[in-house]
Amino acid sequence: MTNLKYGLTGLMIVSGLFVSQLSSAQSKVFSVNVKWPGGDGKHIVLQTNQNGRPVTIDSANVVNGTAVLNMPAPDKYTAIYMGVNNNYMKEILAYAGSIDVEISNSLDPMFKSTAKIKGSLDQDLFQEYNNVFSSGLMINLARTQALKKLGPDQSKIDQVKKDSIINFYKPSFDSLTRVQDYVTTKYADKDIAGFILTKRIGSLSIEEGEKQLNSLSERVRKGPYGLAAKNIMITTAQRKVGRPGFQFAATTYDNKEIKLADYKGKYVLLDFWSSTCLPCLRMAPYVKQLYDTYRTQGFEIIAVSLDTKRQDWIASLKKHEISGVQVSSLKGANDPIANYYGIYQMPAMVLIDRDGNNAGNVDPNRLDAKLSEIFNKK
Repeated sequence: MTNLKYGLTGLMIVSGLFVSQLSSAQSKVFSVNVKWPGGDGKHIVLQTNQNGRPVTIDSANVVNGTAVLNMPAPDKYTAIYMGVNNNYMKEILAYAGSIDVEISNSLDPMFKSTAKIKGSLDQDLFQEYNNVFSSGLMINLARTQALKKLGPDQSKIDQVKKDSIINFYKPSFDSLTRVQDYVTTKYADKDIAGFILTKRIGSLSIEEGEKQLNSLSERVRKGPYGLAAKNIMITTAQRKVGRPGFQFAATTYDNKEIKLADYKGKYVLLDFWSSTCLPCLRMAPYVKQLYDTYRTQGFEIIAVSLDTKRQDWIASLKKHEISGVQVSSLKGANDPIANYYGIYQMPAMVLIDRDGNNAGNVDPNRLDAKLSEIFNKK
């Protein structure tokens, strides 16, 4: 099977999981120029994640309203994280060049709405992709909450009311999907389109993945990002729906051994996460709502942590109330379950059916719709 650490040929970090191979050529630099009136004394860091643990690339204090951070430019596009006073702030695209980050004072500890990033078109497209992903999470949470208000037993709720809620949110989901698809068509000959597709393709169906890949120009398809996306799609196809799932054994946080076979007769969601995957942690309340809704109907979650330190794993799962059965090999990117399922990004989810067969990857943004489709059939 494709090894997690090398599956993308060392090209990138995706959603808080993998470290890129940074260029050793000092002549190429990626610079972050921060302007923050009134921000003197704030400590800003650039970080990446290695096997589930944060690694600081550079840091600086804001002095006279400014700070500059630098790193060797990566050979290929790389996603890194920027934080303030140990709080996550923004995921940014690193490359040879520079960006400007303007921050206005705010009581918002996450600085989401007050940090403006200005760089190249590629940076703009990457930020838009992240905004779309975050919007999808929020819409999903709102839809899930609205459906839950109809009643605790989703199998008995008024179908007309349920359809009305689903139809209400559908235009928003369709709009977000069009925004994502737009990049691979409008900017088909730009490498950033291929890079963004590597982040998306693992959650797409084989047919949709092929469509998106073929939307790219021949140059991008045959380049490193296109080949990486194709590799993800091929390995996904090898784990086709209907084939037996990976019959793993794993250790829980309280040192008990569980096996996938123990859950035969239930739909099982393999939920891959880590203590340093901020999107995963933000999804925890949304996943908990769905878990509480469907667990009595034969639904289980096995939350596979890709952390490497037990204390980080345990502290995070308790703080964020991660749902389901909690397991981890503490091998980070070398986790055998993640390797088998070709997990290249987080959050990532794989569904196993009642017979223990693969039921396909699940788009985290559409988990509620998938579960509704399974458990609310007439």
